[in-house]
Amino acid sequence: MTQQTVEKRVGAGAQIPRAGGAGSRKNRQKQSSPVWHVMLAPSLILIISLLVYPLIRAVIMTFQKTTLAGKSSWVGFDNYTRLATDEAFWRSMGVTAVFSVGAVVLELALAWALALFLWNGFKRLNTFFRIVFAIPMMLSPVIVGVVWRTLLNPQFGWINAVLGTDNADWLGNPQTALPVLILVDVWQWTPFLFLIVASGLAGVPEEVIEAAKIDGAGYWRVLRSIVIPLTAPVTIIGALFRFVDATKTFDLPYNLTSGGPGTATETVGMFIYRKAFTYYEQGYASALSLVLTIIVGGLAFFILRWLGRVQRELS
Repeated sequence: MTQQTVEKRVGAGAQIPRAGGAGSRKNRQKQSSPVWHVMLAPSLILIISLLVYPLIRAVIMTFQKTTLAGKSSWVGFDNYTRLATDEAFWRSMGVTAVFSVGAVVLELALAWALALFLWNGFKRLNTFFRIVFAIPMMLSPVIVGVVWRTLLNPQFGWINAVLGTDNADWLGNPQTALPVLILVDVWQWTPFLFLIVASGLAGVPEEVIEAAKIDGAGYWRVLRSIVIPLTAPVTIIGALFRFVDATKTFDLPYNLTSGGPGTATETVGMFIYRKAFTYYEQGYASALSLVLTIIVGGLAFFILRWLGRVQRELS
């Protein structure tokens, strides 16, 4: 329908449907119809069975003690009392905190450096470099762990040959095992944050940047006052996703170091796994998982509030 036709009809007194008219009433009647409830029932049942029931079951298990034969007995808050004084659990929490913070900070810094490098000088090759940089992220953490364990082998690993270090046991030394684990995680997951930051930079309006340059703003002024505030929302969300994922990492340290040497790289995910499937303490493992979820959720909440305040100050 052309604009002239619309004008003629409006001029002739044609009535245009308004919000809240007969059409809206019909839609509300359809939404409140029992047929729609029946159609939604399978999805609701699936969500409840896959999400709500396991969560409730896990919370109930935190108050139980499960034996190897599968029998459960009610122990009240004993599991929570135990974890409060479990030095091994809090040591694994410390390892997880160092690993998560160190990996996310390095990944975020490298992601910004790579994204700005391509954004400034290689815009035409953005697609090509995005595909190349995303290759490590596409690999399974199991494969990454096995490959890097081979590369870091003291006898025939390529890392020692390239660095000129003679039979250095990077994964067998408690001083170097955790930093190496962080660097391997950075190698694999920097592309994730790079793609997010690069997408944010692609959405920055060029006319705003050009206007700032005309007004005399330099590169760093434009970066601090325009680019960073406009890309902060996607960067914050990406960093938060990566942080939450790093706190529950399991497959990479399990295949790269198996938590060793000793407990130098035993993350809380590995600790919970061993309690649940090596010692068959499902009740205690459920309590550990619930406490970890609460801690990570609380940290994510406060990080979002703090970063939101920083974003408002920058803008």
